[in-house]
Amino acid sequence: MSVSPSSAASPMKTPEAATSLTSEEREISDVSHSAANVSTRQFDRLPEIFKKVVAKLEKPGLFKRFYMKITRKKTTDKIPSDVTCIWDYAGQISYYITHRFFLTDGSSYVVAFSLFEPLNELAESRGPLKDKFVMTNLQMIIFWIRSIYEHAVLQYNASTKLINDTIASPTISLVGTHKDKLEGSEEDKQNQIEAIFKIIFEEIKGMPFELHVDRTMYFVDNTSANDKGIEELKKNIGGYTKQMAKTVPTKWVDFQSKIQEVGKTTLRMSLDEVNEIAVDYGIPNENTIHILNYLSDCGIIMYSPTNMKLKNTVITNVHMLIEIFTKVIITKDKRPAMMKSWHLLDKGILSETLLRHLWKHELKEDKSNFEVFIKQMKVFGLLFEKQKQSEEDDRTFIVPCLMSIVKDKNMEVEKDKKEMVSIYVTPTDFLPDAVYSVLVVAFVDLMKKKGRSDDAELFQNRSDFDFDDDHLVSLGAVKIKNMHALKNLKVGFSIP
Repeated sequence: MSVSPSSAASPMKTPEAATSLTSEEREISDVSHSAANVSTRQFDRLPEIFKKVVAKLEKPGLFKRFYMKITRKKTTDKIPSDVTCIWDYAGQISYYITHRFFLTDGSSYVVAFSLFEPLNELAESRGPLKDKFVMTNLQMIIFWIRSIYEHAVLQYNASTKLINDTIASPTISLVGTHKDKLEGSEEDKQNQIEAIFKIIFEEIKGMPFELHVDRTMYFVDNTSANDKGIEELKKNIGGYTKQMAKTVPTKWVDFQSKIQEVGKTTLRMSLDEVNEIAVDYGIPNENTIHILNYLSDCGIIMYSPTNMKLKNTVITNVHMLIEIFTKVIITKDKRPAMMKSWHLLDKGILSETLLRHLWKHELKEDKSNFEVFIKQMKVFGLLFEKQKQSEEDDRTFIVPCLMSIVKDKNMEVEKDKKEMVSIYVTPTDFLPDAVYSVLVVAFVDLMKKKGRSDDAELFQNRSDFDFDDDHLVSLGAVKIKNMHALKNLKVGFSIP
């Protein structure tokens, strides 16, 4: 498959295929025009009716998903027996927080990058958060791999599952694009490509996600209509997804179709309402949990049965929910009357007043939406709530992805100087990025209790707290033996 030009790597997900599917297309999300040009080619050999379905899906939006459903009815067309959903995620860093909603353990992923962009150069950032994003092209590739591992592996707390004793599930394949832009003979290009992949493979050496990364070097000539690299990728991913596929009862498929139909106009339903639909399709209430988990894994709905505050809520329109969440991230409606709140949001601090303003249309429909949305954002680490000092205080939240990056103050692993104490948080194998945000929130709450709320500077890569008149506490990300870790530095005139 061809990937739209970008120096920023972006993951593509192919969710596992269900075996019993009905004859109705389902669009879960809007699509970007560039992505449409990518994925439409995957269906060139399908019957004409399916080509018409794909054509309908070409609209602007955050990302694209094709979900083809096949009927068992007799037809003169040849119907493929295996169906794969292909998603093309927006590569802009502004939208990366939305990807975690669809990163599941029952999928195969592709991280695409440009062979033409040197790995050690800064990736070209796009979107409204471009000034808050500094990574090299190599770091960007590792960033996407880490994100997939954190949200599609660690979130499920499952033991490593090997496919044919060769690669762990979910699989991650690396695809280098724009081979045609490389200079030299075919042999020279091949040597350049091998050198690039060698650097990437060396960078992930010893990492826990190394088991998930396909060692095949896929590279694409963007000027070729029938690229060998794409054919090899399709073949291998097809093999992976076949091994990961699940057979589901026909009743589940009928239930799924009904839920998707409801989701066209309804954002969320109660678990009791969903149970009523399940009974209509011959599914007893005790089995509803299993089908909801399955549909949630496929990205069709969103359901959190282990969260006590959300176990009775089923999100039936995931894309609508994402649009609501992204209002916090990319909105530009900065009215003068609320500039104080906007200035705080530029630092990653979100007030309840501003949040209610952003969600005013949704709250007008249903006031209870506010708490549901907050809980959902917390589940995915999109925001954290600061502790209130009194019931009269306005609620305040921290939005980690909106905190700035301070370029010249990265923390380092170094010997402590006089009046310094460093504490390192090191993982046994993998430290989730969200840990930093959780610790920042804890420090912010502590500072508020001490009456020093204004004595803190918060950044994505480092935060500084004037803990008291004699001590400065800093928290930030470091690397120890190529492993992500956190450093807590205490500086003062007198260390107890």
